[in-house]
Amino acid sequence: MQYDLELPIGIIPGGTFNDFTKTLNLHPNFKNASEQLLTSQVQPYDILKVNNRYVLNFGGLGLIVQNAENVQEDSKDIFGKLSYIDSTVKTLLNPSKFDFTLNIDGKEKKGNTSMILIANGPNIGGGRIPLTDLSPQDGEANTFIFNDQNDQSFSILNDIFKKRDSMNWNEITEGIDHLSGKHISLSTEPTMKIDIDGEISLEKPIEIKVLPKTIQLLTVTELND
Repeated sequence: MQYDLELPIGIIPGGTFNDFTKTLNLHPNFKNASEQLLTSQVQPYDILKVNNRYVLNFGGLGLIVQNAENVQEDSKDIFGKLSYIDSTVKTLLNPSKFDFTLNIDGKEKKGNTSMILIANGPNIGGGRIPLTDLSPQDGEANTFIFNDQNDQSFSILNDIFKKRDSMNWNEITEGIDHLSGKHISLSTEPTMKIDIDGEISLEKPIEIKVLPKTIQLLTVTELND
């Protein structure tokens, strides 16, 4: 991005959840995915610029960071996805809440929550966000603010962390606020860590800009699947 290069990039799955490779319709096995890349098609995708970092998939604060930190690194290496189950229970039973000021395309929103998720891609933490019109090719980022004061919101969070999609977020009117836009600024009190595509850091305030169709990625389409 820094040098305006438009070289096509192929992503090979190698992590715990391989979220964006799912978006690209790639097989979870790296050998099979490598073979798919040979006949895949180049497609443009949006990128999020988070302060001075480039992000492909998501940024999150609150419970999503708390859940990741509850996972012991040694157990994650040994048990993989299984270690997230115990972590989920600890996280949902003891959420840490924070105040936030959010500005999206000039519209300000303040409140108190236990999690904010800013998504470019539709797959996070091994599961798919059940929102039918979420796309990393539409020029906008999707911000989700979770209100954990009711049973429906608890079910939403439970779905996220247990990698299920029993709910359709398009039909939810309580428990979650969904805002989309091209430029996002976010500050919190106290200062919260942010999970940026699986890497946790401490940044405040947070400035996010959508860079539309900036990266060219090899994608498996229906024609060459």
